[in-house]
Amino acid sequence: MVNVDPTARINGYPRPIQAAISAGRVTVGMTREQAIVAIGYPLTSENASTTEPVWRMWRSSRGEYDLHFEPNGRLGSVTGEPEVVNAMLYQPSH
Repeated sequence: MVNVDPTARINGYPRPIQAAISAGRVTVGMTREQAIVAIGYPLTSENASTTEPVWRMWRSSRGEYDLHFEPNGRLGSVTGEPEVVNAMLYQPSH
């Protein structure tokens, strides 16, 4: 739940980020804020803070994956079972 409609902010993101958000997935290069917009906040029971370099996330009860953020705050990689990573990682078609 947010106090302000995020549409204008999302419209200011680069097109590939907007596409990933529309698909409900993350993409390498996203900021933490953009990842939250795309897939929601990480569970507080699994993650001490949103400033941590790794977020442990869940797609389903058996669909764990990790988001690895670089020191610059951008998503560097997604790890986990290949089928879960493929489901959560947006990769634009070229």
